[in-house]
Amino acid sequence: MKISHKVLQKYIPNLENPEVIADKLVMHTAEVEEIHYEGETFENMVYGKITSVEKHPDADALRVCMVDIGENEDTQIVCGGSNLEVGQGVAVAKIGAVVSWHGQETITMKKTAIRGVESFGMICASEEIGLADQYPANDEKEIIDFGDLQAKPGTALAELLQKNDAILEVDNKAINHRPDLFSHIGIAREICAINKEKLDFEYPKNDFSNLETFPLENTIPDAVNHYIAVKMQQVKNIKSPEYILEVLGSADVSSKGLLVDISNYSLYLIGQPIHCFDADTITGKIVVRFAKNDETFVALDDKEYTLCEEDIVIADDEKILALGGIIGGKSSAVSDTTTNIVIESAHFDQAILRKSGKRLGIRTDSLNVFEKDILNEMQICGASLVVNELQKLLPESLGSTFTLFSAVQRLMCGMYFAATIRLLRLNPRENILCPHLPGNCRGGHRTSGNSRKADSEFWSGV
Repeated sequence: MKISHKVLQKYIPNLENPEVIADKLVMHTAEVEEIHYEGETFENMVYGKITSVEKHPDADALRVCMVDIGENEDTQIVCGGSNLEVGQGVAVAKIGAVVSWHGQETITMKKTAIRGVESFGMICASEEIGLADQYPANDEKEIIDFGDLQAKPGTALAELLQKNDAILEVDNKAINHRPDLFSHIGIAREICAINKEKLDFEYPKNDFSNLETFPLENTIPDAVNHYIAVKMQQVKNIKSPEYILEVLGSADVSSKGLLVDISNYSLYLIGQPIHCFDADTITGKIVVRFAKNDETFVALDDKEYTLCEEDIVIADDEKILALGGIIGGKSSAVSDTTTNIVIESAHFDQAILRKSGKRLGIRTDSLNVFEKDILNEMQICGASLVVNELQKLLPESLGSTFTLFSAVQRLMCGMYFAATIRLLRLNPRENILCPHLPGNCRGGHRTSGNSRKADSEFWSGV
């Protein structure tokens, strides 16, 4: 598991340096296998400004550029970029820099001659230096254009882009018995406990306990004893903000737009896996059930899986939407055209998911967390986090008719309740996004004294 030191700093004001944190975790909690310094990735890479662009004498697709990189003379670089312009601010990989050639083969830059013209480095595309999420390209030949970003030529790229994070790689095997540690907030709480400090973080907990019915059927309550579904309308798959990309980047997860990223944000920030369905692909009600023998399912990895009656699925009246807790389905996936979503936050039986993943040959980060048996209290936190973030990041819905549904089924001493929340109009002047209902929505399904004590101790520390 990989943890961002920069993200931890947001929740621990006086956080020690990465080496000290690693030593403390090793002495008290788990092995830290390695510390990855983000700036090392951008060694020998600088900000440059193109001063001239000429045709290559022996290749129509290439250009010979002169680039100011803060040295005594401009540097000559042969480049095939489709958007090269004089005055353009670009990322330059100097001799000795390590880049990913067209996002694939790793190479070290050296002086070379391209079709007879000497080249002393490379003007980089975003995928070649790990910046595809921040600077998405319109075509495969487009190089990074820093636009109006003002910088002195020769400024180190790591400094310019504030790529100064340190990623602590924690040994998963050492914390298999601690599912609460599989997240940034979990590690932050552990550090605060080691330092005998209080973590300044409050889990979001919207109250869905007194709401109307939403069409959802849970036929396997013993296997899925907590399931929350929230339908949101008028959403857009916009680019995610930097604070979400920081959390995803620490886990080496690529951005796929806000509606996908927000699910991973919940997973890596607080440890609750979330899945978002395109609501317009769902027919009838959502049904939580076991699969039928030989029932097939095409997943997000484009593979077709043949299921058995021991696999948990999320379905509608016609088809399977997801393999519960493991991977979503192709037919219900969100896309750039999605405008309505259903947010799923659930608790699945750890043993069932582990067996399904092993039999089908699937390993996902979601499964990795679920098979550790996370607390039921976290589902309300995950759903609330995603709902609150989406409402904050999509302000165009303010002042318009906005409908929010929620469906909750929870095992509570053998009883169930279903819930629906409808918010008809928002008041942008008062910035009211949703009603805050009084009360506490922490899990009431645990019945043993030990479990109640453990839950009480857990929540008293957040």
